[in-house]
Amino acid sequence: MAKYINLDDMLEQFDKRASNLVEDRRVSVEVMREFICNRPKANVKEIIYAHWICKPDCGVTECSHCHRSIEEYVEYPYCPYCGAEMSEVIE
Repeated sequence: MAKYINLDDMLEQFDKRASNLVEDRRVSVEVMREFICNRPKANVKEIIYAHWICKPDCGVTECSHCHRSIEEYVEYPYCPYCGAEMSEVIE
């Protein structure tokens, strides 16, 4: 799973440490990698996009991601079972 960091926080910390660099302000790739990897993780949630599959013949609406059905013909903005956001564009 991907790891996320807060870019604004990282740039702020980078600017604070930039004054400690001397001469031509070069740093090694290893130092930069360590700096980036040591940033605290951002609190994010992966968004799952899906759409409702309406089945009027049996009166249910099915989530295209988890395929669980709601026993009514409605279209909520999120699936109550898997949390998928129902904004997927269907072509």
